[in-house]
Amino acid sequence: MAQLAYLGWVAAVDGAWEKYRTNPLYDRKDSGLKHGQEASLFGDLHKIRNDLLKNRGIAQDRNTGRCTELLWFKPGDRMHMSLDRVLDFLHRLGGYMRNFLSGDGKVLVAWCVKDEGPSIGEPYRVISNRVFIEALPEDRGSGFGLFIGMVFADGLAWTVLVRQAATRKDLVNEA
Repeated sequence: MAQLAYLGWVAAVDGAWEKYRTNPLYDRKDSGLKHGQEASLFGDLHKIRNDLLKNRGIAQDRNTGRCTELLWFKPGDRMHMSLDRVLDFLHRLGGYMRNFLSGDGKVLVAWCVKDEGPSIGEPYRVISNRVFIEALPEDRGSGFGLFIGMVFADGLAWTVLVRQAATRKDLVNEA
């Protein structure tokens, strides 16, 4: 039953994105959005959806094997969705949405961190983490901040400001 629920979630998110992405209403100049816009995060979810629905949950080279962000499965794997994967997607989506919605030239710069170390027990296991630079909120002053964001197995999300600087360039090498 859980796999069926996850499959429904993947199909619903992918369907909503496709409906948005292909809607000609968003092609108007005053909307600020380009018709047919693609995002690698949603493109990967679409590839995973195709293998889940059309290939009986077996990852294929032509779909899941071409993912660039959601590297959850290798070709030939039996695809098993989990809450960890949903939380990882949502964590990445938060960064994508800040990039997408930012119209002021203060676009987020982010790196995903590969955690190769031993995982610790639930609920403290880190599911998704990234290091990113973005404009500081107004209550923190001006300039940019270097942040670390994490999502834990219990769904708790945590972000901490590590350092701040006047320009984004001042932080890129440090990240």
